[in-house]
Formats: sequence, C-alpha cells, structure tokens
Amino acid sequence: MASKININKVIQFLIGMLIFFYFFNTLQIYNIKFFYLIIPPIIVLFFSLRKVTLHRENKLLILFVGLTSLSLISALMTNNDSLINTSIENMVVLAIIMLLCWVITHVISIKSLPYLSNISIIGAFIIFFNLFQSLSVGRYEGFFNDPNYFSSAIILFLFFIVLNLHVKNKSVGKVKKILSILSIVILNIAVLFTASRSGILSIVLFDLLYFLFLYKKSKSKILLISFTVLVLASFFLVSNNFLNEQLSFVLDRFFAEKGSMDSKSSLMRINEILSGVNMLSENIISFFIGSGIGSTNSLEYFSQFAVNTNMRTTRIHNTFVAVIIEQGVFSFITFMIMLLTIFRNIYRFAGEYKLIIFGLFFSQLIISTFIWTIYFIPFWFALFICSSISRKNSF
Repeated sequence: MASKININKVIQFLIGMLIFFYFFNTLQIYNIKFFYLIIPPIIVLFFSLRKVTLHRENKLLILFVGLTSLSLISALMTNNDSLINTSIENMVVLAIIMLLCWVITHVISIKSLPYLSNISIIGAFIIFFNLFQSLSVGRYEGFFNDPNYFSSAIILFLFFIVLNLHVKNKSVGKVKKILSILSIVILNIAVLFTASRSGILSIVLFDLLYFLFLYKKSKSKILLISFTVLVLASFFLVSNNFLNEQLSFVLDRFFAEKGSMDSKSSLMRINEILSGVNMLSENIISFFIGSGIGSTNSLEYFSQFAVNTNMRTTRIHNTFVAVIIEQGVFSFITFMIMLLTIFRNIYRFAGEYKLIIFGLFFSQLIISTFIWTIYFIPFWFALFICSSISRKNSF
C-alpha cells in the first residue's frame, strides 16, 4: 500500500511538471520539447499500479478515440500522403491524451492543489518578467507563439491558484496568499495583453463566476474590494497612455471595422467551415466517420475545397465543427455526451466551490469555439481535472 501511495505522489509530481513545461511550450533541448520527455514515465508508472479505475468520462473518451480512428479510412481513400501522415500523427497524439486523462482522473485530487498552485504561482511570475521584457502594444504570445492557446493555459494556472486559496482545511500562509493574489492579477493582465478575443471572454467569465463565489461568502467585503479595484484600475488607465493604447487595441479587435484585419479574421473562420462542408460533400461517408483527424491541418489538401480562393486557406478553428468534419458525426455525439457527463459531475458537486470549477469548465469551452483544441493538453486536463475534483462530494 505504501508503495502505491508513493507511486501516486511521483505521478502527481510528474503531472505537475508536464503542465508546467507544456505551459512553457517553446522550451526544448536538441529540438525536443521538455514536456515530451515527461509523458513516457507518467504512463509507465501509472500502469504499474495494481488497480486503476475507469470512470464514465474515461470510457467515453476511449470510445471517442475509437470512433475517431475510423476517420483514417477516409484519409487513406484519398491517397494523399500529406493528409494520411497528418491524420496518423494526430491520432497518435489523441491516443496519448486519452491515456493522460485516465491518469488525471486517477491521481489528481483536491490534495494535489497546494503543489499545483505552487507551480502556477512560479509560472505567473515567469510570465510577468517575460511580459515586462516584451512589453509593447499588440498581442503577447507568451511561450506558445499563439495568444489563443496561451490564454487557455493561463486560465488553468489561474484555476489552481484561485481554488487553492479557498479550499477548507488547507492552511495557506500569509506569504502564499499575497503571492497568490499577485499571481491572479498578473495572469489577468497577461490575457489582456494577448488581445485574444476568446481568451478575454473566457477569463471574464471565469472572473465573473469567481466574483459570484466571493459575493456569496461575504457580500460587504467583496463589494468594498471590487470598488477599490475599479478605482485603482481607472486611475492607472487614465494616468498611463500605454495601457490606454493596449485597451484601445483590444477593443478594436472586438469591434473590428469592415475590411480590417480582425474583420477578415472572422470571415476567414466562416470560410474555413464552409470549405470543410465542401470537403465532406465529396464523400458522404465522411459525414459519419470523418475526413481524417487533423485533415484541415493538411492545407495543401484542404485548399482544394476552398469556397473563397481570394482568402488564405487555414485549418478549421472551431473545435466542435472540426470534430464533425474531421472525425464524423458519431465522434461528435460521443464528444458531446462526454462533455455533458463532466458537466453533470460538476453540477452534482455538493461543495461551495462549484462556481470556480464551472468557471474553468465553461472558459475552456468558450476558447474551444475559437481554436482547435483536440490535441491541446491543457484543454483536456482542464476538463478531466474539473470532473476528478467534482467527484468528491465535499472537500
């Protein structure tokens, strides 16, 4: 039994390191990203445990992966090497994510929060120094070279820090409380500087649900804190031209004028979806089993089905639409049932922290409507951590 507990702790440590190094995605050695090296020992150690449990959402994910594998048939039928290689590569990635999610539901619990919040705080301060060094009006991409994915990972860090601050029977020292509050501010500012519309919408939703949670706990205290924060924020905006410029840049992206780059970005997303529908119409079987996971990543192939040749062809960014087109309607139905299962787990959770957990769940779903998250580890970890923590009726 002692051996099993020790292995669990080792796996928890490795999961934390995986999240940490995945967050700093550009870190690599000999062209090999750091987090790649952590995945094999996690899986090997996990299967060395005597007893592992498959929960309903894990079974649904296995079914989702199984149905997705059928999409390789459509890819093979095209005889397009680029498409076939892309689909096989993404299938392998999804299978690895499936195993990691199984690990998450088995070893990550509320007891893991102090450790996960510690690495999140470290990550927040690294972001602060990196943001300060690269400070300029525009889009901060962090360590992903993509502000949307970076925002998704930031919200996972934010969740660990926020939840650990409020869990009962967990003593958080004054120093850690101060560092946690500073980290929350840093992570919110970092998302603002990404100018990611999906990221900002998601973190606003997370902050709103967190605010409601705090309001329920102490109405007068949270109203006073909120008023103070608003006054300070207004003062900084009025007195700092740089922040004003960044805020104007963000608002311009949300309310893009016709013909602007941001307006074209929205039109491009519509164009991607229409091109995907055009691709499905070539082979009706693809509607059921998909055209090949990641097939719209194979731009040389996907460009053949572009409905607007005046626009640059890019992959489908909306995860839900991408699942239908790339993995088929059967995979999509399974995916939605899995999400509803996780939602039900959170909804049935009896603890007062339900709003914070819902904050992470819904924020990731919002981001996934703007980008493709099927092979993005923080998206899957967020979902299955929500489910794993919610399975406990109380903390």
